[in-house]
Amino acid sequence: MTTTPKSEPERSPAHAINHGPEHNIACTIQIPVADRDFACARHVIPHQIRMLGKHAADVLLSVNRFDKPEQPELLDGLLADLSFQFKNLRIAEVDYSPEAKHWVSETFFSGERYPMFDFKGIPIHAFLEQFRQSRHPHFFHLDCDLMFGGSGPWLDEAIELLDSDPDVLAVNPLAGPRADGPYHSGGAPYSVRHGEGFKVPTFTTRSFLVELNSFYHAMSSLPLPRPKRRNDRIFTRFAGYPMVDHLEILFQEKMLAAGQFRVDLGGSGGLWKLHPVHKTPQFLSGVESLIGRVEAGDVSAEQHGHYDVHPSMLAQTDMPTRSSRLRQLANLAKTRLFSSKARPRYFSDGT
Repeated sequence: MTTTPKSEPERSPAHAINHGPEHNIACTIQIPVADRDFACARHVIPHQIRMLGKHAADVLLSVNRFDKPEQPELLDGLLADLSFQFKNLRIAEVDYSPEAKHWVSETFFSGERYPMFDFKGIPIHAFLEQFRQSRHPHFFHLDCDLMFGGSGPWLDEAIELLDSDPDVLAVNPLAGPRADGPYHSGGAPYSVRHGEGFKVPTFTTRSFLVELNSFYHAMSSLPLPRPKRRNDRIFTRFAGYPMVDHLEILFQEKMLAAGQFRVDLGGSGGLWKLHPVHKTPQFLSGVESLIGRVEAGDVSAEQHGHYDVHPSMLAQTDMPTRSSRLRQLANLAKTRLFSSKARPRYFSDGT
């Protein structure tokens, strides 16, 4: 299968600024973003490009506007600023055309119909369609809220590892700054040429580097399992979502069935990632200073060995309660339920 990108207008060199060294690694780094991500993404995406994107030939921001935004000018302004700053950046909206649906159906679901969302309303089509936009055979997906510490030529080293072993389906940075003792995430030591490496039997959709033709072959007929927890199935029936588990579970089942695995690689610079779980007002007010600490490797003792941001990094006290989380899920369900009246929950081949 090919990865031919859509045509787009050429940018004038006068409107591009070259940050960092030449972008000579033949890899597409893809970062999805929606309008609701603006408050966090406006700080994190420039950090991601400084840390990793500046080394890649292509950085793709995938904009998902399935739900009509209330203030589109906020994200539009951010995208314009980023386009001005980084010459290897391009922007593409998620494509919901029949051609795009046909490509997703043929590539991942053997030409059969497939769900638009998973059981919690997390997009499936919007996630998979952006593989099609890659300009290079190596594709590195990053969620727009991930932060990175460490340094070094990680992309080069990760691509070398990925291409050297057909049993390695995906490569990730280390999950959080390392602590003494065993690696978390169920990972076992894995021999690599650069830094530390760990063999991990799970797949995560927060970040992953893959070689596209190999990945398409491995994921050519994804299963559609139901969520295992009874409460999840009850919520899904109420919210009107498809009764389908998370996409990373679909990937993981295929990966394990083929005897493949992911490798978490530190590389020669010990690159690691950090994920913020609770984007509360207190977190958002301190995220810029947190990014500075992460880039400098200034992390608390409690943060070592954890891949989610520890409250000690911000002295964060405004954690969401169970009732606030339920309200958030209910509001999302309400939005998706009304959206589904105009759009189907499942896409068929080319429809």
